[in-house]
Amino acid sequence: MSTGITHPTTQPTPDTLKNWIMVVLTLIFISLYGAALVGWLKPLADEKMVMRLVPIIFVIIGYYFGRLPEFVDQASALE
Repeated sequence: MSTGITHPTTQPTPDTLKNWIMVVLTLIFISLYGAALVGWLKPLADEKMVMRLVPIIFVIIGYYFGRLPEFVDQASALE
């Protein structure tokens, strides 16, 4: 027997997916940093590889922190 009430289906938005990707990347980097502090990871012998990874890490971190002001602006605009 149908009650006639329809429930809207929620589909993930692209923003939700981006946020989860950033959370996962952040957790990966925090885990790697912690493992390096404890001594589970050995330093890379090849300095060229490290020099190639540094800009990539900075871009990811910059993107993450660059998104924070956007959320603040959205919250103040809704008020």
